[in-house]
Amino acid sequence: MLGQLHSPRLLLRDVTPDDAQHFFELDQDPEVMRFLGGVRADDTVERMRALLSSRCEWYAQTPGLGLGACFLGASAELIGWFMLRPRKYRPHTASGALLELVEHVELGYRLARRFWGQGYATEMSRAGGSRATWHSTRGRRIPGMPQPVAAA
Repeated sequence: MLGQLHSPRLLLRDVTPDDAQHFFELDQDPEVMRFLGGVRADDTVERMRALLSSRCEWYAQTPGLGLGACFLGASAELIGWFMLRPRKYRPHTASGALLELVEHVELGYRLARRFWGQGYATEMSRAGGSRATWHSTRGRRIPGMPQPVAAA
């Protein structure tokens, strides 16, 4: 788990199942979900609560990695979330030959649309990325894998 992190404008803390309503609302915005598979018609707050509960249990076993809720420091308003999770994949060459297994720490985030373009994603990523660097990367890189059309 991540514990509590601070940045100049933000407070970040471990997610709990009680955050389900906020996360559900965030995922109902078609623009927020545009590059993430779209809004799921079958999503419910209870489904989100169950998902967060299972993620919290899993991340409790992975110090330094986790799912964090992000709040504006001044107002304590939830503006989104970020995650640090292990990611394993097998890259390939241009000819299609598989290379050796690569293990990284993936950093991801989601912000409510009204907070886009204000530098919060960068600030969240720096705070979360520095926590991962200190605690759990064990020499693994934290690669950037932006969506090509998801310009900030």
